Amino acid sequence: MSIKKRQIFNIIILFLLLFGLYKYLSFPREYSIKGSILSDGPINLNYKLVEDTSTWKFWHPDKKKDANLIIQNIKKTPFDEIIQKQEKVEKKYNWRFFSDPKGTIIKLTIEGKLPNYKLILPAYKSENKKNFIRILDNLKNYASKSMENHGLILNKKDTILLDTKYVSLPYFNTNISEKTNKMDSLFRQFLKPVFKNKKHIKISGKPFVIYDYMDYARDSVSFKVAIPIKKIDTDKVNFKVDILKGGRYLKSIHKGHYKYIMDSWEKFIDETRHSGVKIDTSRSMFEKYTKGKMFDMNPASWETELYIPISSNDNIKH
Repeated sequence: MSIKKRQIFNIIILFLLLFGLYKYLSFPREYSIKGSILSDGPINLNYKLVEDTSTWKFWHPDKKKDANLIIQNIKKTPFDEIIQKQEKVEKKYNWRFFSDPKGTIIKLTIEGKLPNYKLILPAYKSENKKNFIRILDNLKNYASKSMENHGLILNKKDTILLDTKYVSLPYFNTNISEKTNKMDSLFRQFLKPVFKNKKHIKISGKPFVIYDYMDYARDSVSFKVAIPIKKIDTDKVNFKVDILKGGRYLKSIHKGHYKYIMDSWEKFIDETRHSGVKIDTSRSMFEKYTKGKMFDMNPASWETELYIPISSNDNIKH
């Protein structure tokens, strides 16, 4: 090969290398995909299921891969948009919920930007689009199942209770909307030393929450976490012992996640007042956790008994 031909050949090779480098550098590092389906409402339930990543294992088909996904930023817009980012920023999800005026039919949309590990092959795009639709379909089905098993069972059972001895933390004041989160942290704070000293405390039943007051107009509630006991060695442990007064109570059951309990309380109190039954304000309303996380990790199976103290002279209409 002559020197001139060799030079031309080298120039062509250099051009191809530079062109390849340019295409590589200009090649998009990620691509966007989007999937949407229609679902039954309510919009808030779907919103909370996405917001609460502890429920993802029940409906997210890629739950193991996304186990470290956390919510770094939450924006509530008129469309209740949640923006989620993964810790390693390998995946970005946009969740959008569009509702009709009544909030009964919603459009679930998930948008994602995924890295081009496979050079944007059409089959790769198609598979990920199907995966997004599968995620949305699972969310829709789980929300429907949760809705079927969520809410207040208003059977208004007339119940006579005996005095109950218990230990508890002091009353805690917070917003009604924040009560569930505060309750969880208070129970962890309270039950750890209780079980640590189980040799000196004999527990006699399920944990419960006693209310001092609920003010829905002011979004305010005062409550304390407690657990019933048979015996306690006060020389060994420093817990305040109290008595939950017995007597006549109306009992109903809240079925579903604890975060909806205050909605059930509002309905239960309103129903009781409208039925003409007089609430006995000298005693406390309380809720008892009969079936929870230890019984079944699925919130749709959780049950909480709600108790309202009532006058001993009222007739109950069932």
